[in-house]
Amino acid sequence: MHWFTLAFLLPLVSGTAHAGAWIVDAKTAAQLVHRGAQLIDARSADLKAKSKKQIANAIAASFDTLAPKSGPYRGRLRSVPWLKKKLSALGVGRGQIVVAGDAKRGWGEAGWIVWLLRSLGHSKVAMVDGGINALLRAGVRRVRRSAAPGNFLPRLDRRYLARAMEVKRRLRDGVTSLIDTRQAREYRGATPFGERRGGHLPGAKHLHFRRFIDNDGILLKRSKLNATLSKMGLKKRSPIIAYCTGGVRSAWLVVALKHLGFSSAKNYAGSTWEWSAGKAAAFPLVAEPGSGR
Repeated sequence: MHWFTLAFLLPLVSGTAHAGAWIVDAKTAAQLVHRGAQLIDARSADLKAKSKKQIANAIAASFDTLAPKSGPYRGRLRSVPWLKKKLSALGVGRGQIVVAGDAKRGWGEAGWIVWLLRSLGHSKVAMVDGGINALLRAGVRRVRRSAAPGNFLPRLDRRYLARAMEVKRRLRDGVTSLIDTRQAREYRGATPFGERRGGHLPGAKHLHFRRFIDNDGILLKRSKLNATLSKMGLKKRSPIIAYCTGGVRSAWLVVALKHLGFSSAKNYAGSTWEWSAGKAAAFPLVAEPGSGR
């Protein structure tokens, strides 16, 4: 599914300023990697360990390695200085295009990596449609990688990030659409991942992120995705805040929304881990009776 041509993205490889695509097909990503783009394998450690499908020299970085390890604030961004040090050690470059892929049965970790880097000011990063498997089918087996530390200088870009206080302000502003990207059982009130309270944010619409992809992890046709979003009453220029448990699935959806032209979409990084840790009166959740765990 070749929505973006190589000609559109080649300026990124040569280093010229260009915002670039949020999502690229595997064939385009393979050509970019061949020309020196960096590849991030965003699969979680357990999924990567279980798979025999590896791409040599890919940068290993995921939510598990870049987010706080535990607690109700696990979905929050770490400090910019901490992320700078970590990303430098990983070798992320300031002027290079970066493509990120993950596992088709994961949580959308590549979307989280793309969202994270964009939120830190890296404009030349895109998610690979279909992930690591699609890249392997496209012939990517090895990546050229420098041993030198990366020179990316993170600077927080708040256009893509929503924090709890902003979510509170926008709950009832009559303009912002809240999207819950979790499973239906979680939306109704189940807490399978350690949330302190169950339910969804008041007024939130439900859209499980996997409704956007087929069984191979490939995005559905643009027309079908736009039709789904239109039925939900979402408009491309209206503010949207997506959330999930810790901001991973919702980050993936935000990347997809940006790809479709929804320019004001943001990810609530703390999501329900953070929200449910607050007092119910100040951080309300709506749960269906008998939803259980």
